[in-house]
Amino acid sequence: MKIAMILFALISFSALHAQDSTKVKKKSFTDKVKEIPDMLIAQPDKGVDTMANKLRNDNLYITINPVWKDKGTNIGNDLKLQKINEEPLNETFPLSDKKILNGMVLTMLTQKKTAQDKKDALANQVRTHLLAIYKESGKASTPTETNTQVNSMISGPEAFTTAEGKTGELYFVNDIQTEQSNFLIVLILPGTKPGTTCTVQFNYYHYNYETNYPDDILELKAFGFSDDQKEYVEFTKKMLKSLQVQ
Repeated sequence: MKIAMILFALISFSALHAQDSTKVKKKSFTDKVKEIPDMLIAQPDKGVDTMANKLRNDNLYITINPVWKDKGTNIGNDLKLQKINEEPLNETFPLSDKKILNGMVLTMLTQKKTAQDKKDALANQVRTHLLAIYKESGKASTPTETNTQVNSMISGPEAFTTAEGKTGELYFVNDIQTEQSNFLIVLILPGTKPGTTCTVQFNYYHYNYETNYPDDILELKAFGFSDDQKEYVEFTKKMLKSLQVQ
C-alpha cells in the first residue's frame, strides 16, 4: 500500500512538472535582442592565448569575436571587415540571413582633443558628405536647411558606462555618402591623461548604387527598418561594455 502511494505521488509530481515546463513565457523582442550579443561575441578556446578575443590599440582593449581578428585587416587605428554578408563573417553578426550590410570598420584611438572636438568632427563629416550628394544631384540647400538635415542624421548623446565603470557618451549617426551608406555607433569618453579623449567607433556600411537621390536622403540610410538597427545597436553595446581603458 505504501509503495502504491509513493508511486502515485511520483507520477503526480512528474505530471505537474511537465505542465509547468510548458508554461514558458514568450520573450519580448527586446529580450531576444539582448541575447544576441552573447551568442555572437564568441569566447576563445581555453588555452594559453588569453588575448584571442581582445582587440588592442595602445591603451584601449575591447572584446570581439576572434574570427574578426583572423579575417579582418588591421591598419593603424582601424580593423576593417569586408564582405560581412558572406561566410564565415556573416555568422558573427546579427540577422545574417538578411544580408543588410557589406562591411564594418572598428576604430579605436586616444587623441589630444576634447569631447566637443570629436562631436564637431562627426557633424562636419556628415555635412561634407551630404553637401557632396546635393552637388551631384543638383539640389540647392540653404545653410539652415543643411544644418537641419545634419541634425536629423545624428542622435545622442546617450549616457553609457562600461563594465569597468568608465563613463562616456554614445552617438548614433547616419552618414550617407555618394557611394556608401554608413551607420556609426560612436562612444566618446575621457582619456586617462588630461586633455585627451578616447573614441571607439563602429561603422556599419553598405554600398549605395543609387544615382537618382530621393528628396529625403534618409531613405538611403544603412538600416531600412528600426528593428534591424536596434539589433545592431544592442550587439554593439555589448562589445562596448567590455571596453577597458588602461
